[in-house]
Amino acid sequence: MKARVRLTSVHLTAIGLLALAAAIPARADSIVAWGDDTFGHVKNAPKGNDFVAIVGDDMNGYALRPDGSIAAWGDNKAGLVSNAPKETGFTAVAGAGFAAFALRADGSIVAWGSDKYGHVTKAPKGTGFTAIAGCVFAGYALRFDGSIAAWGDDGHGHVTKVPKGTGFTAIVGDGLNGYALRADGSIVAWGNDSVGQITNAPKETGFTAIAAGGVAAFALRADGSIVAWGNDKVGLVSNAPKGTGFTAIAGRGHTGYALRSDGSIAVWGNDHFGQVTNAPKGTGFTAVAGAAAASFALRSSEPAARRRERTR
Repeated sequence: MKARVRLTSVHLTAIGLLALAAAIPARADSIVAWGDDTFGHVKNAPKGNDFVAIVGDDMNGYALRPDGSIAAWGDNKAGLVSNAPKETGFTAVAGAGFAAFALRADGSIVAWGSDKYGHVTKAPKGTGFTAIAGCVFAGYALRFDGSIAAWGDDGHGHVTKVPKGTGFTAIVGDGLNGYALRADGSIVAWGNDSVGQITNAPKETGFTAIAAGGVAAFALRADGSIVAWGNDKVGLVSNAPKGTGFTAIAGRGHTGYALRSDGSIAVWGNDHFGQVTNAPKGTGFTAVAGAAAASFALRSSEPAARRRERTR
């Protein structure tokens, strides 16, 4: 897993609305999709062993190929599928409700989809951005110095309450909130606090990744254990996996996802569309992500013994 994109806010260390890591691994995997297929999340998922990173958004899925080209599928409202950039060389992709963002190798941002909240026209210009993320109302980008740029609607303080200063290492957005990780592994949250998304965020340091699942959020400690906070209506907090050894986390649509060190998947929370009960079994998965009612994972075709040897 050391050479893989971690689906958390930045890498994605990001998976909900999550950004994907800039490092492109040397090998690619296939996409497995399950859950609701109203918008073609499952049947239209791209085929082939040709993907290195994956992220889900409300009605769409996005994946990156080794050449940095983007595959988009699902609902084409606002041109989220048909208007996805056709060029290569992208290092990250993220969703923001009915808009999406992609990051080029030079750190410039491309935005497409609905501009109702300024997701497209207000996207930052210039280069030097290292990560991207978004929520329904706003977009976020991490600069080279670790400062955060925010744009879009400010109804819940999505823009004006973004943390100041430098040294942030990860960002993620989902629902009505944004979250960031400092270099010491402490968490900053902003936006709506109706179910304790801000006030109940962990105060400790040493977290290595963050993710959001609609009305709840998750953080990964250095030992691979998961902390969850926010709304527990569908078990997003109380049903978060126990123990250590998890290597990545993601969230979306009131569902949480985690990847174990052996490449098996843990899913909890909303199971209305089989996100939990229909999650694929077995090992060898390298990334996991969620949409509002569907789920995605990358599966390696590499033999287990070779995979273990490569990741030592």
